[in-house]
Amino acid sequence: MAEDPDDSLLQHIHTGRINVWVKSLSVVIFGLLRLVMGLCFRLKAHGVKHVPRTGPVIFCANHSTYLDGVFVATSLPFPVVMQTFFLGDSKFLESVFLKPFQKILRLIPIQFTHRMVDAMRVCAYVLRQRKNLCYFPEGQRSIDGGIKEFRKGVGILIKELDVPVVPVYIRGAFEIWPRGKRWPKLGQVEVFYGAPVSAQELMFRMTGSEDVYGRIAENLREKVESLAQKVT
Repeated sequence: MAEDPDDSLLQHIHTGRINVWVKSLSVVIFGLLRLVMGLCFRLKAHGVKHVPRTGPVIFCANHSTYLDGVFVATSLPFPVVMQTFFLGDSKFLESVFLKPFQKILRLIPIQFTHRMVDAMRVCAYVLRQRKNLCYFPEGQRSIDGGIKEFRKGVGILIKELDVPVVPVYIRGAFEIWPRGKRWPKLGQVEVFYGAPVSAQELMFRMTGSEDVYGRIAENLREKVESLAQKVT
């Protein structure tokens, strides 16, 4: 992960000072998205007080729909979302509708099934620049709305880069757009943010021979699950 990503991926990642025109366009687009999410899905955010105002930090959420990244983005304070990158499947982010907005919305398309090394390098690069990352550790949308196993890639990032992680639970997303349905329906979605936790805090219940990355990922999944239990 110490190596920088290929140039083909770096072109999607601008971590320097944001151009005033890009920033203005981002304000407009995120403002419109927030309005749409509010009107269509009555989007509400809880626990935003837990969100660090400076990076790097990883936002890790359960994953049910193609809109989950939008739910996170439009529920974060604007100064935070302007410093946050969103990793997603290239089959979706390279679509004709999203491709023109990749840089403005800080979208990073990845071929997860074939290029996981690239995905890890991209994530590490963003975090080393002291930016934030929105990450869905399940790796795919839930088939039944439940929170599935977190892949250990997130454990690698947290442990090796020593970056705090904010557990995030998205409630209502599966109900408005279950897997297999072509289009979402109107409903209510709520995003719950937990307190940031460190790698050391996520290494509890470790045994001497256990895979540390897998343990961090599993303990993080339990943090997200505990958020879900508190609000249901």
